[in-house]
Amino acid sequence: MTNQVNEDRVLNSFHEFWPYYLGEHRLITCRVLHYIGTIASASLLTYLLVIQQYHLLPLVLAAGYGPAWIGHFFIEKNRPAIHLS
Repeated sequence: MTNQVNEDRVLNSFHEFWPYYLGEHRLITCRVLHYIGTIASASLLTYLLVIQQYHLLPLVLAAGYGPAWIGHFFIEKNRPAIHLS
């Protein structure tokens, strides 16, 4: 079963958000990929700042979002819930 995100849905509190979030991350493999992405991006950010390679900072986003999106698109079969507005 695929979790469909209603684009008009607004989560107004943590109480509303938490069950939704858990439903989007049911499978352990997806959660592990999120942990890997978080650790990879934090490590890469630290490393790039230490060696002062600021022009490579966009790679931090790829290191973090890449594994997480793989988890959503191919494991959970849902869309990541990213709202930039």
